[in-house]
Amino acid sequence: MFTQILAYNNLPLGTTYLYIGLYVFFFLLDDLIVFAVAMLTLKVTGISNKYGKVSQVVGGVIMIAIAILLIWFPEVIKFKI
Repeated sequence: MFTQILAYNNLPLGTTYLYIGLYVFFFLLDDLIVFAVAMLTLKVTGISNKYGKVSQVVGGVIMIAIAILLIWFPEVIKFKI
């Protein structure tokens, strides 16, 4: 909808990209704040070696499961409306 409003106003290309960039920045601002807080917390408290290894294994297993679903069973993860 936002891009349609920009298109209807026939703005110059640079201005359109500026508005889209501002929109994306403010859309992601809360994510950036949460990421920054998480990184600062991690820097202060540190992360144990065991937790790091376990989280990498769990993340890898989840990514492999998603890949298998996407390749061989895509209908499982489709939204049915």
